[in-house]
Amino acid sequence: TTNNADLDLSGTMTSSDQVAGQIDGSVDFDGIDDEFFGNGADVNFPSGNTARTLEAWVKTTSTCTNCAIVGYGTQVDPQDYALTLNNGQLRLQIRANFLAFGSTGAVNDGNWHHVVGIRNIDVFSIYVDGVLENSSTLACGTTYDTAVTDVIGRYTSGGAYFNGTLDDIRVYSRALTLAEIQAI
Repeated sequence: TTNNADLDLSGTMTSSDQVAGQIDGSVDFDGIDDEFFGNGADVNFPSGNTARTLEAWVKTTSTCTNCAIVGYGTQVDPQDYALTLNNGQLRLQIRANFLAFGSTGAVNDGNWHHVVGIRNIDVFSIYVDGVLENSSTLACGTTYDTAVTDVIGRYTSGGAYFNGTLDDIRVYSRALTLAEIQAI
C-alpha cells in the first residue's frame, strides 16, 4: 500500500537543495536546520509491535553523532524508531532500553548507499547496499505512538540534523524480504 505523507518543511531549504538523486530527484540537507516533519496522527505508519521497514538512499561525508535520516515517535521508552548516522555508520535506534546498533562499515564515503532498517516482531536488522550488516533480537513490545512526530533529516526529539543528500525515503508496514531490498 502507498501512503504518501504530507510533511512540512523547516529550515533554510531552497530550490537549489533539490538535486539529482540515485532514484529520482533528491534533497540536500545542510546539517544545521533542514528537516521535513509531520504529525503522526495524520500518517498511517506502523505502530505497536508490528513489522515495519524504514529505507532510504543516502549520500554523505558527515561524521555527525546520532543524525537522523528518517524516524518517528517520541523519546519516551519505547516509543521511537529511527535510522540514524552515527560517526559515519548506519544505526538503527529503537527506544526500548535504548537499543541501538550499527552497521559494520561506513556509509559516509560520499557515494550513494541504500540503507534499510527492519523490525520483524522482535528481530531488528540493518542492511546496507543489499547486505545484512547487523541483527539483534529484543522483546521490546510497542514502539511508536501515533500522536507524535514523523521526521526526515532530524532526530525526533530535536537537534542532530542530517548533513548530506537523501532520496527515495520509504516506510513500509511490513518487513521487506532480502529479494525486495536488493530489487530497490
